[in-house]
Amino acid sequence: MRQNFRNENYVIFPFTLTTEGKSSVVHAFCTLSQKNPRHYEKERNDYDISFARVIVCEGTPQKPGKVLKDGATFHCKNDTVVEIVAPPGKYFVYCEVDWV
Repeated sequence: MRQNFRNENYVIFPFTLTTEGKSSVVHAFCTLSQKNPRHYEKERNDYDISFARVIVCEGTPQKPGKVLKDGATFHCKNDTVVEIVAPPGKYFVYCEVDWV
């Protein structure tokens, strides 16, 4: 699944985890990717990677639950990744970028 948010500081992306067979948990990754500054080197020289936050919560944006254990991270890199292991159900990821 992919979501662009160039003109916003944040995006909330709901999703559902499901399993196949007898597994009781799902292993998943939520990744926020920013373009590398080299992508813009011919057009502009002021682009830089921005500080980003990724938080995965149980529930829905309208009725949020708790933040998953190990379900949050933040830093200033091209890819900001959260790895989760969770039971099937409804979740949402909150991504926020402090655009430089």
